[in-house]
This record gives sequence, C-alpha cells and structure tokens, in this order.
Amino acid sequence: MSLPDRIVPGYDPPVKMFLRHCRGCGTHRGLTGELCPACADELASLGKPLVADLEGFTCVTLAEYSGMFRRLILRAKVKGDHAALAWLEDWAGAALAKLWRPRREACVMACPSSLWGRLRGRLDVAGNVAAAVAGARRLPLVPAPYHLHWRAQKRALAANLADRAHLGSALPERWNHWLAARWQAGCGARLGGQLLLLDDVATSGRTLAETARAVSELSGGVRPYLVALAGAPRLRAGG
Repeated sequence: MSLPDRIVPGYDPPVKMFLRHCRGCGTHRGLTGELCPACADELASLGKPLVADLEGFTCVTLAEYSGMFRRLILRAKVKGDHAALAWLEDWAGAALAKLWRPRREACVMACPSSLWGRLRGRLDVAGNVAAAVAGARRLPLVPAPYHLHWRAQKRALAANLADRAHLGSALPERWNHWLAARWQAGCGARLGGQLLLLDDVATSGRTLAETARAVSELSGGVRPYLVALAGAPRLRAGG
C-alpha cells in the first residue's frame, strides 16, 4: 500500500498534480480556468464582429478564422473533439446574445454542410451550434432547403478547388425542383418573421449567400440574418 494504514502525525500524503487541457489550444497545462494565458489574451483582444456584404446579404462574422478559433473549429470538425464543440457553443451563444434579439416567430437554421464530411466522422459545427442556440432561446430549428445539401456534397468532392464555384448539384435538375418544392410546401410555408442563418466558417460566403437566397425565394421573401462563427481573412478584408 502506498498510504499508511493509519494517519501518522506529521505525515503529508503525496499530492498528485492533475493537468487540464486548455480549451483553446488543447495543450496539457496546470490551469485554474478553461484557457491558457495565451488563448485568454487572444480572446480578450478579439475586436468587434465584422459586417460584410455577401451578394446583397449582410453577414456578421464573430471572429477571424485564424489562431485559437481556427484550431477549435478544426478540432471539432476533423478530430471530433466534443470539448472544443462545447466551448464554441457556449461562446457563440454569449456573442449572439449581444447582437441578435429574436422577435416573435423567429427561428434558427444551419447552413447545409457537406455530407462527405459527415461520412468521414466529423462533427457538424454549424448544425450543433444552431441547435444549441435554438434550444437556449426556445426557438424552432428549421432545416435548410433539401436540394442544397447535394450541391454542397458535389463541391466537397471536387478535385480542383477552382471548379467548385461552377459546380451544380449532384442530383438531376428535376430532382432539385422536387426537393425545393417539398421544402417550400413543408418548412417554407410556415417560415415567417426573423431567421437566424448560422455557418461555422465563411471562406468566400458563397454557401451562406446561396442558402439565404434560396430561403428568401422559397419562403415568401423572408430576410435572413446571416452569422458565421469565423470569417476568412480575405472575407474580412473585403475580398
């Protein structure tokens, strides 16, 4: 036995140092909080959310896709790190509480993510954050138009990144019309008021703008409020 059978006066039992993970960088540290000093300084120096124009739609990016936020998103999407996802959910909920005040008949929607990414076992960051925001504010969570998922899948399978902008859906056009009509008759007919459209990373903003345009056309002109957890530097620079 490592410890004596009875407590001897003056005996100090060995103290085991429990190392904790930093939620930002994932390193082992003896922490008193969730973040190491470097990640805490990065979070404290975060500026105001940036407002960008995406093909006529206003998009708000909460942070830049670099540093701690890039590591968190990649850990959640690529490695399936639920701790990183939980931190992103809490942080995004607190940040959105300062920006967006839902009115009556408000709802939340996540941008369609690639089905190929789900097949590889990644976590759907946008979907999980949208579900967390909707649950915390007791708002309905609405699925994105069904035909957009297949377009995202085909873009994910593109060998040449430059071809993604010109790729259409992976389904025949008549199937796309049928899926769009099905969503319009089901979700679109009941959609009204405000719509919070969430995405994890806005690189060019094409997926966000495409989803917002489809929702506006299929739901009677609802104007979505676009939010991305992180935006690429070129998006924040206006390019």
